[in-house]
Amino acid sequence: MKSFKLLLLILFASSISGHAQPERDEQCKAASSVPLPAEAVSVRPTEFPACEAYKSYAGIGRRVNYAAARSCAWKERAAQQAHLPQNSKVGTSWVIGGDLILVNLYANGLGVSRNLPLALHLACEENAGIAADAIGDLSKLAAATAPSAKRFDVCDSASTTFSMNFCGSYRSEITEERRKGAIRVLAARWTPEQRSAFANVETAEQRYVTTHNKELDQSGTIHTLKDLGSSEIMHNNFLLDLRRFERGDFPKNVEAAASEERMRRQFEANLTATRQPTTAADSGTAVTEDGITEAQAAWEQYRNAWLAFVAVRYPSVPAAAFRAYFAEERHKLLTAMRGQIYRG
Repeated sequence: MKSFKLLLLILFASSISGHAQPERDEQCKAASSVPLPAEAVSVRPTEFPACEAYKSYAGIGRRVNYAAARSCAWKERAAQQAHLPQNSKVGTSWVIGGDLILVNLYANGLGVSRNLPLALHLACEENAGIAADAIGDLSKLAAATAPSAKRFDVCDSASTTFSMNFCGSYRSEITEERRKGAIRVLAARWTPEQRSAFANVETAEQRYVTTHNKELDQSGTIHTLKDLGSSEIMHNNFLLDLRRFERGDFPKNVEAAASEERMRRQFEANLTATRQPTTAADSGTAVTEDGITEAQAAWEQYRNAWLAFVAVRYPSVPAAAFRAYFAEERHKLLTAMRGQIYRG
């Protein structure tokens, strides 16, 4: 845990290098005298809180509750300022919490009176964290003659790899929560047997998406964003497929053998590409034969879970149509992933 905190501190320190420090100092000078509300000094946590302000703010796993988010965020801020150890059970809150959530709440007037000077004060006191990326945008917002119609979000101002990685992960949680809600609505009319079968599809889908990252080039500091972007596309397509099937728009192609053979050939071509030697000057991609093989095995489990579900949910549709559809989708992804494999 100490090494993780050290890494965060290094990344925090490096994140300010791209900013014009004199300009930031000027923007923060006036905000430094803005008084804090009483609740800011009434909390004295002895350990990093587990209330997770960002989840109450965004409605992740719970109802949106701005009052609860604000109360929790002040506790997180106090814990951060007291340099309390990170709570390993709520790792995201150590970064996406405290000042960041407070800035969003006060900048937008959510559950509290809108107070842009206070929001700027809080962003400035963070110095080198994610909220500090928003100092310039907050200053512009405060100087505007009319409030913006768009909700202010600190993560819109993320300008470093560190900020974008954490904000990407945070937003991915929000998107996943909405996806789950959409699936719950669809599943409300299913039988217990169908819901049980689909639970296996969801488990297999999560495993497949996670393992798919092994087909992505992991070199460079931006790889987390690439992982998140690819994962989001796959999760979204998963929901789109379900919605399509639920409205009766089923695959028409029943030539499963031909589709599966095309997919198999592309899979073999990707494996062959990973076996090519690298040059001394170029270590090549991080994609390996083992990684592609693992992803393919996870896809097969995913495909099989879908086939078991559709058999009980849409029994009148030929299984071959779904076999062909999922093979074609995998073929498209394998073709796209071939560009992630380079040697020499």
